[in-house]
Amino acid sequence: TVTISVEAAGYFASTNEFAVKALEDTQARILLNKRPEKPNVVVQGKELKLKQQVHFQHDPAEILPVSTAILEEIAEVIKNKPDIRAVEVQGHTDNQGTAAYNLRLSQNRAQAVVDTLIKLGVDPSRLEAKGYGGTKPLMPNSTEANKARNRRVQLIIK
Repeated sequence: TVTISVEAAGYFASTNEFAVKALEDTQARILLNKRPEKPNVVVQGKELKLKQQVHFQHDPAEILPVSTAILEEIAEVIKNKPDIRAVEVQGHTDNQGTAAYNLRLSQNRAQAVVDTLIKLGVDPSRLEAKGYGGTKPLMPNSTEANKARNRRVQLIIK
């Protein structure tokens, strides 16, 4: 296994692992995400506020590729702020499905974010995944728009 890190001005750094076999050609494709003009991750008090949400497949804990840039930005903020010693990555759901299912789904999604941040170079000792299911809604689950706001990842500084 080979690890390749790439940095370029105006882009987020990218680190990828590739399997290399003796006497075989290997091609490596590395995608770089452009750094936004205005930050999408801001430290506000005891939270890393996200101006974009982390998006997942409809049911599982698989992070969609559209969320790669926001996760790279989160990793960069954490790595560049050593005073942030610990972050609880919280997973939240709406009220659709059973409480047990939502708790498991939110935990798996929070863990998927933690795993990705670790791959992006964040020290694992600084991260903790915690799923809350539907126990901490931002607003009543009375409309589809409200439910969408309740399905979220939050990053709380410990």
